Amino acid sequence: MTPNPFTEIVTITSDIPIYKIIITNLQGNTDKVLQLNGQSMVELNLDPLVPGIALMQFLDNKNRLLYTKRLLKINE
Repeated sequence: MTPNPFTEIVTITSDIPIYKIIITNLQGNTDKVLQLNGQSMVELNLDPLVPGIALMQFLDNKNRLLYTKRLLKINE
C-alpha cells in the first residue's frame, strides 16, 4: 500500500486476489466498503476520509479476512 501516510490516492497491490476492502476508524465505525472482483492491484481515492489513523481490512471471495493494514491520512 503506497503511499502511507497519504493525502488523497492510495495504490494497493497484493499477491492474493482481493474481493472486498473495509475501511474503519479507530472507534470501529465503518468509513468505506469497496467491492472488488479479485483484483491484485487497485488505486483508491480516499480524499473524503477524515485525517488520522484508519484500519483497512482485506477480504477474500468468501468474506474471510486475509489481512489488516494501518493507514494514515494527513492534510496536505
